[in-house]
Amino acid sequence: MSHSCTPTEFQRQFEHHLAAFSLADSWQRGDALRKILASLSRMGYFSITRSEVTTKNHPMLEVRGQFSLAKRLPDLVQVDLSNIWADSTSDACRSVHAFAKTAEGFDMLLLAVFGATVVTCCLHVVGTH
Repeated sequence: MSHSCTPTEFQRQFEHHLAAFSLADSWQRGDALRKILASLSRMGYFSITRSEVTTKNHPMLEVRGQFSLAKRLPDLVQVDLSNIWADSTSDACRSVHAFAKTAEGFDMLLLAVFGATVVTCCLHVVGTH
């Protein structure tokens, strides 16, 4: 189960976990991205426009996607994304996420601890009409 928090709390959690655990290597980052993309593909109203493994500490993974406002409201999309993140990180020791509004939609900030390694992700979500 992923713990939902505010963006400020997410930043505090990120700094704590970054100091306490190792960063995921590129193989672990790629594996996490594949799991997230496979889960996101189950959302028929959501399309992925770009995804990448970065060399940054946060986000380690970056995904851009969009959903049709005619089909879903942003709050409902956030619930679906929270459930998908929880499913994608079911084998994690710790998992947290936060939502931050943007001009085009929202960002979902994600962090998971697998064993002794940390993976972070930012999912940029834009609504379309």
